[in-house]
Amino acid sequence: MTTELPANSHSHSFFELFIGEKYDSRMTNGGSSTEQASYNYVISPPLSDDPSGVTLEFRKYGKPFKNNETGDQIVFRL
Repeated sequence: MTTELPANSHSHSFFELFIGEKYDSRMTNGGSSTEQASYNYVISPPLSDDPSGVTLEFRKYGKPFKNNETGDQIVFRL
């Protein structure tokens, strides 16, 4: 079964990475196509070799530069 989507149904999302006050992060580049997205981030200072206990929180925005936060988050607890 195939579900057809309208041609204008794709909207690009932007994700900011938050790790906590101890770290600074910024997206260096990224891109997407119809079914996938890829983003690269720089974290400083670098995470330790054992990142246990670190939480990576990706916050979704509808526009770049932290405009129009959607409230959606992806969280990884290491």
